[in-house]
Amino acid sequence: MLTLVSALIRARRHFAHRPAFFTDDGRQISWAAHCGEVSRLAGALAALGLRPGDRFAILAANSARQATLIHAGYWMGAVGAPINTRLAPTEIAQILDDSQPACIWAGAAALPIFDTPELSAWSDRAIDLEDSTGGAMANSYSSLLAPAEPADAYEADEDSPAILLYTGGTTGRGKGVALSHRNVISNGLQVGLALSATGTDRMLHVAPMFHSADLLGTAVTLAGGSHAYLATPTPENFVDALESMKITYTMVPPTILQQVLADGLLAQRDLTALRIFISGGAHVPLELLQKAQSFLPNGSMVHGFGLTETSPILTMMHYTQVCESQGPDNSALGSVGRPLAGVETRILDSTGQDVPAGATGELVVRGPNVATEYLDHPVISESAFKNGWFYTGDIGSIDSDGFLSIVDRKKDMIITGGENVYSAEVEAVLRQHPEISDVAVIGVPDDTYGEAVLAVLVAAGKTAPDIQSVIDFARQQIGGYKIPRQMVFVDELPKSALGKVLKSELRSFYGISQTTQEH
Repeated sequence: MLTLVSALIRARRHFAHRPAFFTDDGRQISWAAHCGEVSRLAGALAALGLRPGDRFAILAANSARQATLIHAGYWMGAVGAPINTRLAPTEIAQILDDSQPACIWAGAAALPIFDTPELSAWSDRAIDLEDSTGGAMANSYSSLLAPAEPADAYEADEDSPAILLYTGGTTGRGKGVALSHRNVISNGLQVGLALSATGTDRMLHVAPMFHSADLLGTAVTLAGGSHAYLATPTPENFVDALESMKITYTMVPPTILQQVLADGLLAQRDLTALRIFISGGAHVPLELLQKAQSFLPNGSMVHGFGLTETSPILTMMHYTQVCESQGPDNSALGSVGRPLAGVETRILDSTGQDVPAGATGELVVRGPNVATEYLDHPVISESAFKNGWFYTGDIGSIDSDGFLSIVDRKKDMIITGGENVYSAEVEAVLRQHPEISDVAVIGVPDDTYGEAVLAVLVAAGKTAPDIQSVIDFARQQIGGYKIPRQMVFVDELPKSALGKVLKSELRSFYGISQTTQEH
């Protein structure tokens, strides 16, 4: 069966004595011990009144305990809904109203938010996941687990929901995506095949568990490998964990990768165990991959691309494999790779027709890992999921060898004076300016051109470069109509947990702000 409870039963049966988790305090938890705790925690969920199909929310940092809770949901048929801990109380309340969880498991840092007016109505459903209140709360992980009887494994349908994740909301309010057991297991098998996952793999979970990128661990579970979690990742503790725990497999957002390389933290480190180093979740410049690759004596950088709706991975660019098969200077190294086994991709023009190889259009996909709808959003679902295909909203191209390149988000494309401007192309050029460390390009209303190109820039040093120097630099590489007519320097860009720029916030502010410099 392609279900996560079946995967856990298999791990208990075939990998009983292998480590499932490496904890922060140096302990190893075997698959047999882990599945034993999972079944008891499933019993605790049932004692709280949850039944198959019911939901429970999670607001907590990464941990083996959170993984155990999610697995307990799989075991008894309930659906875990990890929520972004960085959201404001109002936003969290919106998700709780949308998902209607029977209970909310909160870590120590999240518990105080239930004293806010926005979330006080949910406080009676809060459970102390980390036993952080010393018994002050009526319900905590340990107090519920202690008397619980092991629950029998629930035989879930492959198409029933396994986990409820919310999209990042980079273009607006996030949408709930109920990924099925078939979706998650299929992607685990696809990723495991692409990366040759084995029972000796040790995965370090750095991406937050409320993000679909955490599901990359499914491949390791299916192979009987083990997991470790960073609760509050920093460049320093990330690299320390890679070395000390002899990690073989990890995934980090490009923001952390960039900091690690900028601070020289990979130098003089023993990374001989690390064979798969994935970066994704936001744009990953090729130069970052190339620089990081130089520190991996036995491993490869991998650029992964996917979405919450695809459980999550669609394509992978395995750096060393592409170098060997296509050559070290091939343009495929700048792509996001080829589709995983079982994933079908098309590039469509504005009329819904397939475009020739190399031409740009909207990426649409289908496969066993692709969701079929958004939670309680029938109108949006109808526009995004059509005839078995998911319309991703990404603008891209596929070359004659099958490598996919993402040009932009459809919603981020700017039409100025009748010309299409891809913000990602402009950002890539401006990011090369030696005095610019980060950039986001958006379209803002303009009486003459319909939209004007605006660049929001972060200076690399204490002093911002002269605007004219930025214009002159850009003019050497892109057409004049693509060069931002307005520019503004800020201290930092608003970003999601995986480092993706929240352009909806920039549009909301700069669409009405007059604080920009125009040329």
